[in-house]
Amino acid sequence: GAATVPFRPENDRFQLTAAHTAYLRVAEGCDHACSFCAIPGFRGAFRSKPFDTALAEARLLVERGVREINLIAEDTNQFGSDWGEEDPRRLSHFLRELSALPGLRWIRLLYCYPSYFSDDLVAEIATNPKVVKYIDIPLQHLAAPTLQRMRRPGAKATISLLE
Repeated sequence: GAATVPFRPENDRFQLTAAHTAYLRVAEGCDHACSFCAIPGFRGAFRSKPFDTALAEARLLVERGVREINLIAEDTNQFGSDWGEEDPRRLSHFLRELSALPGLRWIRLLYCYPSYFSDDLVAEIATNPKVVKYIDIPLQHLAAPTLQRMRRPGAKATISLLE
């Protein structure tokens, strides 16, 4: 079978975390060919979970008592980028929709690579009171020769984000 498979429904999953917190996968796979990583080989190409499906899963989690949702993907802030212009919603829009769920207190972003931060996303993180002001950003390196050997995007986006 192909590595790029459709999303399976996660509504009936067994929750391994404490009752107040849960992980919500919003995308899967990766389009990068980093020299050290096997994810594209077994997870397939990057693809976002459909917006309404992810929101429905979040709603169910909150109805079950979850108060903190941790958004995860191989590159979380790339959520929606594969939909093209037909659907302009991105992670910033998803954060706004999530924050409207009654009972949800915190939204945490994990695995956000610097190259996919938009001004809209930065503004949403800064102004949305439910988004925890902590972002898990994997920084492998800033030296251009090292990034080139790793086959990672350049450091320009990382440096501008940090400045």
